[in-house]
Amino acid sequence: MQTPALSLHRRIANQNSVVLMLLMALIYIVAGRTGFLFAFSLGNIVPFWPPAGLAMAMVFLFGQRLIPGVWMGSFLLDLCFFQESNVPFFTGAMMAASIATGSTLKASLGAALIRLF
Repeated sequence: MQTPALSLHRRIANQNSVVLMLLMALIYIVAGRTGFLFAFSLGNIVPFWPPAGLAMAMVFLFGQRLIPGVWMGSFLLDLCFFQESNVPFFTGAMMAASIATGSTLKASLGAALIRLF
């Protein structure tokens, strides 16, 4: 049986996790928009991608609970990019989801490898 203090502690920890996830998504979007400033021509090919390093560092520092924030930030960033590029919505959403999955795996596996070594 849980005590009221333990229940309150878990509720506060869950609220902090949600805030950190939303903050991670916001940081990813801002860093991504900044990264697009360095894109070659009119595409989304950039010589370096700041959100990748930031996402990996934040997952390393704050744990796996930020993974949904990485996915959400990457998805929203790429979905906006594809909408600005006049890609049909469903096609853009599918491409954004697959890119977000790759970005999430990159941050998660990178942080896990840093912890391992």
